[in-house]
Amino acid sequence: MQYQTKDSFQDPIIKFDGGVAAIDIITLVAAGNAIEPYTASRNVLLPQAAHYNGKATFDDLMQINVDQEEPSVSAIIDTKKMTWEEANNPQKVTFTDYTGVSRQGVSFSGAQVLKTDNGQLTQLPLKLYDGRSALMWFAELPLSELQQTGYYGLFNLARSWTAQFNDGTPTQYDKVQVPAQQIDYGRAMVEIVQLNKGQLIDVTQKFKIALDDSGARVYVETMMSAGMPSGISPEPKIAIFGQRGAVIFWLTELRSDKELTPFSVVATISEAWLDPNDAVNFDFEAK
Repeated sequence: MQYQTKDSFQDPIIKFDGGVAAIDIITLVAAGNAIEPYTASRNVLLPQAAHYNGKATFDDLMQINVDQEEPSVSAIIDTKKMTWEEANNPQKVTFTDYTGVSRQGVSFSGAQVLKTDNGQLTQLPLKLYDGRSALMWFAELPLSELQQTGYYGLFNLARSWTAQFNDGTPTQYDKVQVPAQQIDYGRAMVEIVQLNKGQLIDVTQKFKIALDDSGARVYVETMMSAGMPSGISPEPKIAIFGQRGAVIFWLTELRSDKELTPFSVVATISEAWLDPNDAVNFDFEAK
């Protein structure tokens, strides 16, 4: 695997589809490694932003499928349904988003929030189906800040925010609220095909995500083809993500690594958020 230098790759500006824009580097790299033996040069080129050091987040959940006849590969990570930590007392709530519309949210007690120059950032613990701990991160910033950001720039923001939170001094809040989510999103990664002209014919990513007060599930698939396309109590401190702008979220494992690689970086705006009475479906079809 090789990585294109920063100056020679044009990061495409994100476009919201149904209020969603997303990028996952971990399955992208895994798919690139899997398709290499079936390419003309036995080498796949990816943007420099896709390069990371150390163990990939949830790499033990990775499923690689190879069709040698096409040839094509898919790299899949499905967290299955994760549950929030009971100590954070997750509750279904309604909040007013930055457009003035009532939306369904999830409220958590006793979370830490780091205020940034243009937004805010928090992390919330979950349990994987096998009992391991994980973190879901949420960042909020004005939509205008995202309008000139590329997909790989979005990933780099998540990576830098993760490090910034770990190195910073977040403030304890009485409550943190985030939007509930039901996401079914896909994107043709034309920029990867262009980097690998004559080798890769089709590269796409698919995201299926469900999030409410009962837990969260994240499914990500990257497909590559080298053939044909396919008292007087003090007023509680409450941080509400989505009242002032777009919300970005991603996952990491709960590890002591100095550098954590974000998995499934998703940016959402008001259009994608659920109405207060919408039900969230965790039993979506993986394919």
